[in-house]
Amino acid sequence: MNRNYWAAFAVLVAATTSSPGLAEDDATSPSSYNAFSIAWDKAPTYKSPNGDHEVALTGRVYLDAGRIEDNDDAANGNDKEVRQGRVGLVGRYRPADIRYKIEADFAGNDPDIKDAYVEWDGIVTLRGGQFRTPNSLENQTSSRFTTFQERARFIEAFGLARQVGGGIGVNLANFTVNFGAFRGDVGTGKEQVGTAYAGRLTYGPSIGPVQLHLGGSVRYRKRDSGQPILRYRARAQTALSNRFVDTAAIGREDKFYGVEGAAVWGPVALQGEYSWAKVDLAPTAASPSDPTFSGGYLELSWYMTGEQRRYSPSKGRFARTKVKHPVTEGGPGAWQLAYRFDHLDLTDKSVFGGEQQTQVLGFNWHVTDRQRIMVNYSWSQIEEATSPVLLALNGIDGQNGVQALIVRAQIEW
Repeated sequence: MNRNYWAAFAVLVAATTSSPGLAEDDATSPSSYNAFSIAWDKAPTYKSPNGDHEVALTGRVYLDAGRIEDNDDAANGNDKEVRQGRVGLVGRYRPADIRYKIEADFAGNDPDIKDAYVEWDGIVTLRGGQFRTPNSLENQTSSRFTTFQERARFIEAFGLARQVGGGIGVNLANFTVNFGAFRGDVGTGKEQVGTAYAGRLTYGPSIGPVQLHLGGSVRYRKRDSGQPILRYRARAQTALSNRFVDTAAIGREDKFYGVEGAAVWGPVALQGEYSWAKVDLAPTAASPSDPTFSGGYLELSWYMTGEQRRYSPSKGRFARTKVKHPVTEGGPGAWQLAYRFDHLDLTDKSVFGGEQQTQVLGFNWHVTDRQRIMVNYSWSQIEEATSPVLLALNGIDGQNGVQALIVRAQIEW
């Protein structure tokens, strides 16, 4: 990690020790504190004697292990990894409604900064720093609360990710509108940042016992002159797999459009999205006309033990499931079954990045509110993936099939 990141992290730790300030949606304050003491309430938390300042040390660890096989025998094998290993600080200064968050991920060989922002949280929210662009229901929902181990494939392929910038939003009881302008992320140099503008609108009404979610988002991004051009690719439905669909670097700018919807009725939840990316090709790209790529998913889940997916209408995203009878209290925990169909098409005009259709079966055992075991079995069908960068994986016919069985142990605080 760049020394500047460590320095920034150290400065923030020092600042919050003297004037700490809880930024996480589902964080709760400790029931009692002694002056200048640290309490444990879901996470190690400090609160000033007068209650104005509060800061918590948060973290998460995801451990993945499993087996992947493909029809062409190009990427068979067992594998394991620390998918995420994060530590962060979330804080709040209550008199001014100021919140902040900084989080570093130490998984893999290249640790980096994830969320790192300060915001004023009122009816109108102002935020500055690094955070996710306001796009997609699943992209806005924390991976701690998603139904499957990995997000939909269009999110990776179309580059919906954290960026450095500023945002403004209005969050009412069941309505949100957010907009942001961005320039790269903390890991890119000034010659690589590019420009992006994004906006999202959501509406979350309740009709009788059914909680609904409707929304849509857009994003425009452009590479500045001389910068690396845009590439569209995605792994099969696990981070342990190779990328079997890949356009190579082809675009200088693109426009993203997405629609989203969900419904929660007791223990049953339905969720889906569809999106398009219209790409303006770079002058060096071989294709004579600009392609449009697409992707989306539809998923159905059911809590066998009667729990319900929690949805926040004022945030336009899903939140933490509350386990009725956790194992730590002698209960069975929460058991969830789920199915997803995921589609990603990166072939259009004379660009042959491939079409990938994936089905996923999932079982989640929520041991407590903050620990769960996830099992995902997925099978993907690859077609028209004849881009030269895919020859070693898919062969000259551009076809393949990928199966994966992955188990995840997840714990957070």
